Parts: sequence; structure tokens; C-alpha cells
Amino acid sequence: MLVAMRDKDGEFYDTKRKVGRFYMAHVLPDALSLADVIDNGDAALTGFDVADFGD
Repeated sequence: MLVAMRDKDGEFYDTKRKVGRFYMAHVLPDALSLADVIDNGDAALTGFDVADFGD
């Protein structure tokens, strides 16, 4: 998105650039670490036996 509007001027595009920078700095790093949990975190759930949950 930022590349597509690099030659655009105006308040609207300035705000879009600010949002894009925020996303890249704060949201994207979290998403990448969460992807690792999704891909490799099943052991936390699959390690349980049915008996672990009681009667």
C-alpha cells in the first residue's frame, strides 16, 4: 500500500502512511510471532489425556 501511494500528496495519504508505519512497527511483528505459535504450538494442547480433565 505504501509503495502504491508513494507519489501521492495530501492529508489523506499522509495519514495512510502514518497508519502503514504503525502497522509495520507494532502489528506485523506480533502477527509473525503468533504465526509461529499457530504453526508449532500444538504440543501444549495435544499433551493432555482425557483423564486430565476429570470425571
